[in-house]
Amino acid sequence: MRSVALLFILFMLGGCTPKFGVDNPPLDQKIFEEEDQLIIGTIIADEVGDFNTSAHYFETLYLKAHKDDYLLEHFKRLYHQKEYEVLLRKLRYYLEEAPQHVELLRFYVGTLNTIGDYDTAKTYALKLLQLTKDPQDYQLVASIYLQKNNFVSALKYLESAYAIHADEAILTDMTTIMYLKLAKKKEAISYLETHSRIYGCSIKVCEKLSAFYSDMDDTAGYISTNKRLYKATQEPQYGQSIVKAYAYNRDTYHLISFLEESGFDDALLLRIYMSQKEYEKSIGLSSKLYEQTQDRAYQAQYAIALYERNSKPSKKVIREVVHNLKEVVQTTPEAGFLNYLGYLLIDHEINIKEGIAYVNQALELETNSGFYLDSLAWGYYKLRQCSKALKTIQKARKAIPDNPEIEAHFRAIKTCK
Repeated sequence: MRSVALLFILFMLGGCTPKFGVDNPPLDQKIFEEEDQLIIGTIIADEVGDFNTSAHYFETLYLKAHKDDYLLEHFKRLYHQKEYEVLLRKLRYYLEEAPQHVELLRFYVGTLNTIGDYDTAKTYALKLLQLTKDPQDYQLVASIYLQKNNFVSALKYLESAYAIHADEAILTDMTTIMYLKLAKKKEAISYLETHSRIYGCSIKVCEKLSAFYSDMDDTAGYISTNKRLYKATQEPQYGQSIVKAYAYNRDTYHLISFLEESGFDDALLLRIYMSQKEYEKSIGLSSKLYEQTQDRAYQAQYAIALYERNSKPSKKVIREVVHNLKEVVQTTPEAGFLNYLGYLLIDHEINIKEGIAYVNQALELETNSGFYLDSLAWGYYKLRQCSKALKTIQKARKAIPDNPEIEAHFRAIKTCK
């Protein structure tokens, strides 16, 4: 009944059915009085999601104006509404009149592919390809072979498409098939590397490369690719990937080089400098970071690096270090800074009681720290409070066994009288 109704409408609206692809008027040429109103109607219907009405309007426009684009828009809305049987019936009708019309064939193949009629879709897709030799039609044939899990044939057609047009979307489809389905991992990577060298390291291509290198545990390739991505985009995620890769491989030398060259994470670089006892570099970088941020933690790291730079710091340096650390703990009383300041005051006998007070503040924050207990024991030792010193150093030894510095203090305290 629907087909009878359709034929009735066709004759009523147009007198006879227009031939698709024949005497197609320009789209900007007005053919009948209500044409503009119907176009506006399609826009309104689309905006509110009423695609059935929009499809009806476009069919009316085609039947009255004989413009092929209107019929194609009608087909798009039928497809959107999953009216596949109606769409296929209409496509067959118009293909009888225009069997070599490219857009009709593409609609026909795409719809057949959607409903799972892959054999018929392949027949018409190959016919279409003979007409166009267009990369998108090579991709269309490849998509049908993919549906049938024929990855070898799918790859062949994708490679043909890529040879005509080196599009990265085609490339990523090709290399995914190579890598995941055909065990051509090195060939997939070679394709991606070559493309990236010729056309640039786009995010899509180089993220694919990065994923493949990661899967193959190729750290050098993974880092190299993420460096290119970071250089091109300055996106933190790529810098973080590089840092994690170097850290995972314990490659501190190249991690430092990357951080120095890129400026990706100066705070991390400072922590590494301090852990590597690169105190000269630590002084410069902590000073720079403090100037930029006014973060007291960087002031403290500057002071510590200044003290640690020489095995026997001068009294002038010690005074500067103590001054800086006192400023820090007034506003940033972190346990580590409090203990460091307290130990300096104790060990250099600047003000032992004040030093003990700072260490006790640190212990209030981290009660069982072996290092802070060691500092406190050393303070008691300097005051010749031998019993307290021995009792406290025993706690430190229990918290951190076999620590050279704690053991040295323990030996000294045992002689305390």
